[in-house]
Amino acid sequence: MRKKHIFLFLMVCIGLSFAFIVALIGYSYTSFVDVMSSSDMQPIYTKSDSDSLIDNFELLPSISYGEDVFRYDYVRVEPGSRVELINNFNSQLKSHEIAEQYNCQNLVNGGFYTKDNKPLGGYYDSSGWVREFNQNPLIDGVVFFKNGEVVSGDWALQTGPLLVYERLATVLKIKDDKYARRIVAAKHKNGDVYLFAIVGDDSVYVGPLLADLPSVMLEIADEMDLEWQNVVNLDGGSASAFIGDDFSLLERTWIGSALCVL
Repeated sequence: MRKKHIFLFLMVCIGLSFAFIVALIGYSYTSFVDVMSSSDMQPIYTKSDSDSLIDNFELLPSISYGEDVFRYDYVRVEPGSRVELINNFNSQLKSHEIAEQYNCQNLVNGGFYTKDNKPLGGYYDSSGWVREFNQNPLIDGVVFFKNGEVVSGDWALQTGPLLVYERLATVLKIKDDKYARRIVAAKHKNGDVYLFAIVGDDSVYVGPLLADLPSVMLEIADEMDLEWQNVVNLDGGSASAFIGDDFSLLERTWIGSALCVL
């Protein structure tokens, strides 16, 4: 039996990288025609609901960046683990309901979605294409699961922006940047994949500026004595969720998709 892997495939040259993924899966892609929005929905949890699932917050490791301090937790995807991409655009389940229904050991949210409840970027799963890959500089990365050759059950998710590419931090210029909690997927130089939640020092409702996130991830790598090969941003802010081993965060707005670690 082939060893199962999760690959974090990230790129700088969007056209070439999308062409590679498209060729790998065997489809073509169309032009980007939609707009991003995942922050102006009504909360599905109250703050008190979210607070009830914030466990061991004071025990989380912290790092300093400039005058700011952030806390973080992570899940290391064990070699041989299966990771499923869960489509939640129509069912709109809460994260803990997704975890229960699909028997997830750990879970983080996926990428961004639009006002009409569709993925902002390319989205491919066992049912086929939900949306084809498109060119958008804000979502210039792809996370995908591959077991040997691409077969039914494998998946790919377009998201971004890239935070680290080929071990170098990217330079981001973000208009109207805000402090918000962040969910990140990172690939170590040895191939191991980590899923991160990054929040404020005394609040889970804030986190780094997106423009600062590449440097913050390098600080975390130094703290953990790791070296990132590639790192990409997932959806964050109110539409973010994280279920770790000892620490959980609930979304306040439903998440469009989830990465479920079995």
